[in-house]
Amino acid sequence: MHIISKFFQHNWLAILYFNFRMLPFKQAIKLPFDIYHGIRFDNLSGTVMIKAPIHRAMIKFGMQGSDMFQHKGCIISIEGNVVFHGSCVFGCNNLLKVRKCGSAEFGDNCIFGANNLIYVEERISFGRDFLSSWDCQFMDSDTHTLINGKTGKILKSTKPITIGMHCWIGKHVNINKGVVLPDETIVASNSLVNKDFSTNPKYCIVAGSPAKVVKQDIIWKI
Repeated sequence: MHIISKFFQHNWLAILYFNFRMLPFKQAIKLPFDIYHGIRFDNLSGTVMIKAPIHRAMIKFGMQGSDMFQHKGCIISIEGNVVFHGSCVFGCNNLLKVRKCGSAEFGDNCIFGANNLIYVEERISFGRDFLSSWDCQFMDSDTHTLINGKTGKILKSTKPITIGMHCWIGKHVNINKGVVLPDETIVASNSLVNKDFSTNPKYCIVAGSPAKVVKQDIIWKI
């Protein structure tokens, strides 16, 4: 009975459609993308690449947190380019939106909690062994036009986000455009991160709104 229940957690129609729509046949036949529960494909005009040995269910949509949150379904919109360097798990109710000129890159063993939003107009990259909790938001754009009131100059609305290896993002965190997090960074819950921390050493905790370094020499493990 447990095996049957697990079987029907998968959205087999969506699995077949997404794999064969986005990947070359020799890759798609291995069904590397696994999809749980409901999902909505808003746009799949972009490209997806897997730069790693391919195996069944190495990239999952809608799995993480599915035992804690109501299943509203993931939303996927890929007009730009998405690259995976290994396994990746997107939690239930995640939104991944990569606009036409955007690029998203995921290192090996990335895990996103439930209700995460990833919105890309320029570029967002996640290093390997990344972990986020639930209700996190990653946006490299203001999504609206901002104008300097004195000069009338239109301000640049996008700036890439770069997240290093083995970073842990707590729940209810906003990562805004231009953010750079060095390897081994922890971001505390309820933080607003809006600047480049690349000059800071590894093993830091950043916290607050706006976030700043509050502790150093802290190592995290799952």
